[in-house]
Amino acid sequence: MLPFSLVDTIPPHIYKCPVDKTLTIETGEEGAPYSWTEPYARDDGTGNATLLRRSHAPGITFPPGVTYVTYVFADNGGNEATCRFEVNVKTGLYGTSRFVTLRPISHFQISYQIDIQIYNIL
Repeated sequence: MLPFSLVDTIPPHIYKCPVDKTLTIETGEEGAPYSWTEPYARDDGTGNATLLRRSHAPGITFPPGVTYVTYVFADNGGNEATCRFEVNVKTGLYGTSRFVTLRPISHFQISYQIDIQIYNIL
């Protein structure tokens, strides 16, 4: 009989990897806090998977722009699996309310309030 050994080549399965998130802040703000439920992983063989590293923790403040959040898990066989999602913080440029007076042909004066909201997409 020939000796043999089993080699695990299947990476762990990641559960609850968050989806991409877009946040909007006002001009002048330094960033936006964001929290999420952290993902976890299990191995099909042993059930064990370990979090090797993560790039960011839930609840931190993200600066304007796109930040990639990464979790890397490994099983006992050394196989790795990665969860990656982006947090996109956009700066909104908010206009102020303006009052516009329209003068129709009749003797009535009509005033309208217009709220303007403009987004500057990074």
